[in-house]
Amino acid sequence: MSDKSNSQERRPEESAFKQQRLKAWKPVLTPKWVVSSFAVIGVLFIIIGIAAKVSSDAVTEYKIQYDGDSSDPCTITSYKQGRECSLTFNIDKDMDGPVYLYYQLTNFYQNHRRYVSSRYDAQLQGSTLHADTDYCSPLTSNGSQDLNPCGLVANSLFNDVIALEASTNAAVALDETGITWDSDRATKFAQPDGFAYVTLGDDAGCTELPCTCETAFDSSDYDDCEFYTDAENTTYAYYYPENDEIQYLYETFPEVINPIEGVTNEHFIVWMRTAALPKFRKLYGIIDTDLTEGDEITFKVTANYLVSSFDGTKSIILANASWFGGKNAVLGMVYIVAGVVSLSLAIAFGIKQKLQPRALANPAELLWKQD
Repeated sequence: MSDKSNSQERRPEESAFKQQRLKAWKPVLTPKWVVSSFAVIGVLFIIIGIAAKVSSDAVTEYKIQYDGDSSDPCTITSYKQGRECSLTFNIDKDMDGPVYLYYQLTNFYQNHRRYVSSRYDAQLQGSTLHADTDYCSPLTSNGSQDLNPCGLVANSLFNDVIALEASTNAAVALDETGITWDSDRATKFAQPDGFAYVTLGDDAGCTELPCTCETAFDSSDYDDCEFYTDAENTTYAYYYPENDEIQYLYETFPEVINPIEGVTNEHFIVWMRTAALPKFRKLYGIIDTDLTEGDEITFKVTANYLVSSFDGTKSIILANASWFGGKNAVLGMVYIVAGVVSLSLAIAFGIKQKLQPRALANPAELLWKQD
């Protein structure tokens, strides 16, 4: 009696869902449906493939490899060598703006598990100053100071400097802002808690150097501040907490990171979004104007990033984009080939059903039944 009672208690609720009585659609794959499905899929894939191929062909792209081979114009043999060279693009086809400037690395495995996991997001968001070996291993310090940010990703930052040197088109200007995802800038990167800065002549207590930290900040809390003057001759007083115990990003990469931006530098944010393949390109800047046939654009490259240690190469790429994205001829061809295969199967099945029809669900039509 008790067994029957327990069985009743464990019985699912009396409902269509729990008693598995819901209505269900059970399609029967008749020859007509199979042929029609393959035909529709084939036509759709061919249309998408042609659209993607036409879109890709409309994209104009120029590429110059400048390091990785002994014959390249800006080959370096040591890290942070600072060798300068000029690379000129000769535009032989009109390019609708915006035009994007990328750098490309090859044979660099940013997708390696140990590399990808070697980062400390709490540091990047500014809430923690010191490195954590659980997150940053194997790179947490430079020996005497903690690294902020720590980890392999942050401390392998691409540090070549690319600048527009000359152009026959006076409207050309290289904009290095707006190259990151809005969500990355807003939520994933922030200067460390305690960081402060003031602009001399603006919100500071003095207008020019020499100036003391107490006067600049109008406070004695920033006695060991430092001063920085940017390319536009604007001078800042800035303060990083525990600067004697921590090596910050601007100290690790002074050639590309200034102390006011720190981890909010957009080139750094772009680098921190790791690539899936060993050959990848990352956005460096934007030329927000059209380029015309005959234009010559020269970029000055200061080479600091050593690629010979991993047998890689470095290139810069100038390209525009279409509604479908960048240049990708392979994707369109894959769609076309898949569409042709699907359409061929539809035709083959249709011919087979026409020449040798078989009654649906008729066991007598089975070959072994006819023997």
